Amino acid sequence: GGANAVCQDSGSSQVCAWVSDGAPARYATETVYGKYSINGAGQPGQAMDTAWHYKSTTSTCTGTTGASGVAACSKDIGGATSGYRVAIDVTIGGVTAATWFTPQ
Repeated sequence: GGANAVCQDSGSSQVCAWVSDGAPARYATETVYGKYSINGAGQPGQAMDTAWHYKSTTSTCTGTTGASGVAACSKDIGGATSGYRVAIDVTIGGVTAATWFTPQ
């Protein structure tokens, strides 16, 4: 599964970002995923930084890529503004891809 997948290429590197739910309920837990590949091969052990751009605040969470090159981190979205699109910048290996969700 996954929603709102976006990939960004930089030379031979690629970051793909997606979320567990594109339209979560308020106070739900949302998970963001990032996959880091070089020449199409997932890269383990890479740090993932994410920035969640809410209407009035920005929060962060981090992860580390596993064997397949995928990292994840989860946050309770709290009382996020219904209908306001929250962009999440996912950065791994100096490459940033941006996914998003829109709270119900």
